[in-house]
Amino acid sequence: MAGLTASGVGSGLDIQGLVQQLVAAERAPHALRLNRAEAGAKAKLSALGSLSSAFDALRKALDPLRNQDAFGARTAKSTAEDVFTVSAARNAPLGSYEVEVLSLASAHKLVSGALDEEASLGVGRLLIEVGDKTFEVEIVAGKDSPAEIRDAVNAAAKAAGAKLGATLVRSDDGVHLSLTATETGAANRIRVTRLEGDATLDALVYDPGTLTSLTERNPAADAQVRIDGLLRSATGNRITDAVPGLTIELKKAEPGEISTFTVSADASAVRGAVQAFVNAYNAAVSAMASVTRYNAETREPSALTGDALIRGASSQLRNALSEALGEAAEMGLTASRLGLSTRVDGTLAFDAGKFDAALASDGASIREAFGGDSGLAARLADVVDRFIGRDGAFAGRSAGLNKQLKSVADQREALDRRLESVRARYLAQFTAMDTLIAQLNSTSQFLAQRLAPPRQES
Repeated sequence: MAGLTASGVGSGLDIQGLVQQLVAAERAPHALRLNRAEAGAKAKLSALGSLSSAFDALRKALDPLRNQDAFGARTAKSTAEDVFTVSAARNAPLGSYEVEVLSLASAHKLVSGALDEEASLGVGRLLIEVGDKTFEVEIVAGKDSPAEIRDAVNAAAKAAGAKLGATLVRSDDGVHLSLTATETGAANRIRVTRLEGDATLDALVYDPGTLTSLTERNPAADAQVRIDGLLRSATGNRITDAVPGLTIELKKAEPGEISTFTVSADASAVRGAVQAFVNAYNAAVSAMASVTRYNAETREPSALTGDALIRGASSQLRNALSEALGEAAEMGLTASRLGLSTRVDGTLAFDAGKFDAALASDGASIREAFGGDSGLAARLADVVDRFIGRDGAFAGRSAGLNKQLKSVADQREALDRRLESVRARYLAQFTAMDTLIAQLNSTSQFLAQRLAPPRQES
């Protein structure tokens, strides 16, 4: 690359340096124009990106109000949480209910008498029934100790998919084989019979009405509860189908004791949804103000100062909000009563206390004002949808700016190609000039030598 800085042979000029300076001078105004165009397009794209994010957040905040999910939130409170607790799903029926817990569900448990841990109990086959599962346990010679029988029962139960577990419990008088159903309810009782084999296996039989060598420690019992005087039985202590949308967890049986629980609308969920909407609306308004702000002190505009698209978005949002609040006022829900007010900069202020008071006294009207196809949330969502998404106005504008950036890149490439030709032309011209000067210098030197007077001898 040393040749790039070599001086001309004839002129002594830095030809490469001169060519570079000339090309740079020609590039400068075009590069400045393209850089400004690129920077402007990128700034607008960034501004549109922030606006799209703010509008998208507003759209998401409006959804719980529009589809009225927030209004379906419920709270349930038991007056005797040591006896039972209640949880309520969305849109569960409102009201109060009386509850009397008659009995809890329990899992069937059988325990054998004391067994010698090292003794053989005999060989044969046992038939075990638990719930709707029936399986056989084969006990063979050499594997008939209490521990081995326990393992055989567990393996057979697992293979059959039966909800039963066998364990050994050690006590002062020996070990005891315990059989426990792993699901509660009367339908999951255990029955053990001997199909064949040694009579000593009768120590493990539980067949009410015939032979009950095993002792019943826990009965297989259903839970029973009265709800508003109506009896409901369940195989477990969690009752989910007595009242739609309610789950009652039974903790303790107290026959004769009547408690209550109340299901009410969850005011905090509705308030939280409205507060989220206000926050998102304010963020969208602030984002529009930020990208269109003009700094009077520095006289510098923002990326989208004066942009008609943003003015239109701001105007449409304000109009939709104003129309929705106007219709709510016709229903007796003024903005002030809803706890909403508009600040000087166009953002909203929210008074949660006023809103809670209105919700408590006129919840149905508030639900109508905010939700449904013609409520505040739907009106604002319709406006937002015009600007975001694949077919939204912001996407259309962004696509145009991306095309502009592509055009700038194409123009840069074209400029580079043209200036390369200019550089080559300048280089050729300066090289030709330098060659001509070298030739003239050579001719001048030759003539000077020829025309010089002869030297005088002394």
